[in-house]
Amino acid sequence: MLWTKRRVRSIFISDCHLGLGKTHASELVEFLKRTECEWLYLVGDIVDPVHCFDPEAWEQDESYAFRAITALAETDIKIRITPGNHDE
Repeated sequence: MLWTKRRVRSIFISDCHLGLGKTHASELVEFLKRTECEWLYLVGDIVDPVHCFDPEAWEQDESYAFRAITALAETDIKIRITPGNHDE
């Protein structure tokens, strides 16, 4: 499917729990591919704390989503991170 990029000022992402499995990681990657923003707010629980250090627990699309988010840090996008209740 052909998408045109949408430009918005801010994107808020929360509760992805990457590493937990059965996430919506592929949808997140597609959303990030087709949306440009000035600010990206990661509002808690992006990575599942129980499984974040276990490479066997991560599904391929979750790893790709994590890399897509971290790659944005190397761009002009301003990123703000707020810990969630599972991040402490």
